Amino acid sequence: MRPSKCLRCGSTKLDQGLLPIPFNLHPVNYKSNNQRKLSSSATVEATMCLDCGHLDLYCDPQEVKRRLK
Repeated sequence: MRPSKCLRCGSTKLDQGLLPIPFNLHPVNYKSNNQRKLSSSATVEATMCLDCGHLDLYCDPQEVKRRLK
């Protein structure tokens, strides 16, 4: 669940995005050690506070649970 306000300073000036791997168009992904080997990884979403710079990361738990053994 993406935050509606900054967890650090309380600001509502937030920017949504992804963390792309340098020199690659694909975003950073999360893959559990207990995940089935052939399943794909889950996308990590990012929210940055435009006032203090705090960066919050989110990965959909239901997406990860579907991929577990």
